[in-house]
Amino acid sequence: MRVPSRMWGLDEASTNLELKPSDATGNPYLALGAYIHAGLDGLRNKLDPGRPVDTDPAALSRRTRSRRGIERLPESLGAALDALEADELLMEALGPLRRTAYLAVKRSEVAAFAARDVAFECAQHAAKF
Repeated sequence: MRVPSRMWGLDEASTNLELKPSDATGNPYLALGAYIHAGLDGLRNKLDPGRPVDTDPAALSRRTRSRRGIERLPESLGAALDALEADELLMEALGPLRRTAYLAVKRSEVAAFAARDVAFECAQHAAKF
């Protein structure tokens, strides 16, 4: 979630809230469902979201990110699937059939694209649209 910069003198009129649970390669329905499920879990368990990050996290030192509990997002589909599989809350939310099927399909994509270049992968995803 992000609150973009406001225009000076027009704070109330120019405040926006952006919700970006995934990029164009992700399933927007699963991403939004996960975002809502995680948010409700945070409310139920009164989890502290921490201080807002008011700068690009990539501009922070590794030490500062570590101290603030800011973790980098996975840098590959395989790493993202590993992170998903390790997340008990989201695995339970998906349910046994959906999580098994989703992980199997996505892991097969990782294997299929492993021997190819990025251009091939982009072409395959673009062909779906």
